[in-house]
Amino acid sequence: MIGYIEKNTKLNELIKPKNKTVYYYGSNETYNAYMMALDFMNHKKTVFVVTPNLYEAQKYYDRLSQIIENENVLFYPADQ
Repeated sequence: MIGYIEKNTKLNELIKPKNKTVYYYGSNETYNAYMMALDFMNHKKTVFVVTPNLYEAQKYYDRLSQIIENENVLFYPADQ
């Protein structure tokens, strides 16, 4: 999947370095996780993922840990 996204120029336009926040919405969580992982791998900069609740945060953590090396994915849970 990462290989496909890397080759797709339109998708790469979405993750070019910008000096602003990028919002991923209107797509499924797996696609969003791959886009975040690709952004991290291409630019070697910290990517923050903010979710509305702990359940969603855990799902993204699990998905990103499968895509990126586990030591590069951190989880900071907070009570609502």
